Amino acid sequence: MIVHNVYDIQGTEMNREDTRRIVLEFYEAVVNRRDFTAASAYLGDVYIQHRADAPDGVDGLRQFMNRKRNPQTHIDVRRVFVDGDHVVIHAHVVPSLGERGSAHVDIFRVDGGKVVEHWDVDEPIPAHTANPNGVL
Repeated sequence: MIVHNVYDIQGTEMNREDTRRIVLEFYEAVVNRRDFTAASAYLGDVYIQHRADAPDGVDGLRQFMNRKRNPQTHIDVRRVFVDGDHVVIHAHVVPSLGERGSAHVDIFRVDGGKVVEHWDVDEPIPAHTANPNGVL
C-alpha cells in the first residue's frame, strides 16, 4: 500500500459525532440548499479544493455554488464514515426526477471544528451492472 499524505490532527480533539454533524450540516447547505451564507459558518479560513472543476479556496466554493444548476437536482446521503478528522459521504446524486444519476463520494477534512479540505469522485449509475449489488 502506498500512502501519499499523512495528516496530524491539530487543534482541539473533537468527537466523531461532532465531526459528522459539522460535515453533514455543511454538505446540506452546499449541495441541496445552495446557501453559501449557511455553509460559510462551517468553513475555516482555508478551504483546500481537490475537485478538478472547482476553484480553490473559500471564494472558489462561492463561485462554484453560483454556477447554473438544474433546480431539481437533489443529493441523498446513503452512508457517512468518520475517521479522525476525515468524513466520507457516499451519496446518490439525482440531477432530475426520473434520472438514474450518479454514485458520489465526498471526502472532507475538519480542523478546529471547521471544514478545511474537500475531495470527491463520481460514478454514473449504469442501466445494467455485472453484479446484482448496484453502485449505491
